[in-house]
Amino acid sequence: MTGRHRGLDIDFQFPENWKVTEETNSQGVDAVSLESPQSAFLMLSRYAKDQEPELLVQQTIQAMQREYDDIEDEELTWDLIETDVVGRELQFYCLDLLVASRVMAFRWGPFTYLIQQQAEDREFEHLKPVFQAIMVSIFRSLGYELKPEELP
Repeated sequence: MTGRHRGLDIDFQFPENWKVTEETNSQGVDAVSLESPQSAFLMLSRYAKDQEPELLVQQTIQAMQREYDDIEDEELTWDLIETDVVGRELQFYCLDLLVASRVMAFRWGPFTYLIQQQAEDREFEHLKPVFQAIMVSIFRSLGYELKPEELP
């Protein structure tokens, strides 16, 4: 079964057993986070359009580097018809666990969006189809007819 979230000018679906939390901070950034019953999460944040996607990704990685040592990262690029998605795929250790994280940003309409997916490495691999389904739902809400295999 699926849950549905309508907010941030996006209407998307997610597994109904995932917890949903909405946030707005003092800088006017709106966000919704989805948490799996285990440790995985997906966070979708909305910024003003003047925020550079590349800079948002860099700032997110810098914040993570203050928390974790030796973060390995790889460039993630994904061209869509009307916008480019920029991002990084990251791996780092937290306690004794290898953690996989994906940080992506793009402009759409009057906003810039940042999406972060993260889980323990084995859980990330197991949940990849779930993350893909959520991403397909997000991008379909924006007018893109995607298939999961078209995602990075």
